Amino acid sequence: MGKSKIDKENANVANEEHKANPTPPILKLQSFFNQKPQAAPLETRETPQKQKPAERELNLQSTTDFLLAAILEELQKQNMLLLMKQMAKQAKEEAKEQAAAEEQARDDERFAGISSSMYL
Repeated sequence: MGKSKIDKENANVANEEHKANPTPPILKLQSFFNQKPQAAPLETRETPQKQKPAERELNLQSTTDFLLAAILEELQKQNMLLLMKQMAKQAKEEAKEQAAAEEQARDDERFAGISSSMYL
C-alpha cells in the first residue's frame, strides 16, 4: 500500500518547515543552558559592611503623605527598640553561659584536687 496524496502533502509541509527553521532544538537547549549568569540587582547584593539607612528627601504634599511619613518613622523607632532589646537579651544569655562555663571549670579544678585525696 502506498502513501496517500494527503500523507505526501503533510510530509512535504513538515520538510519545508524544517528547512525554514535551520536551528535544531538541541542547539536551542544548549544555548539556553550555556547562558552566563547575570549579576544580581544592587538591592539583593549583600555587602560585608553594615548599610546605613539612606537619607531621602520626601515631597510631602498632602496630610496622607505626612501621616504615612510619621507612621514610617514610628515603625523604624519601634524596630530599633526591639532590636536593641533583643541584642541586650542575647548579651545577657551569653554572659550567663560564660559564667556557667567558668563555674564548671572551677568545680572541675576542685574535684581534681579532692579526687586524689578521696581514694587514699
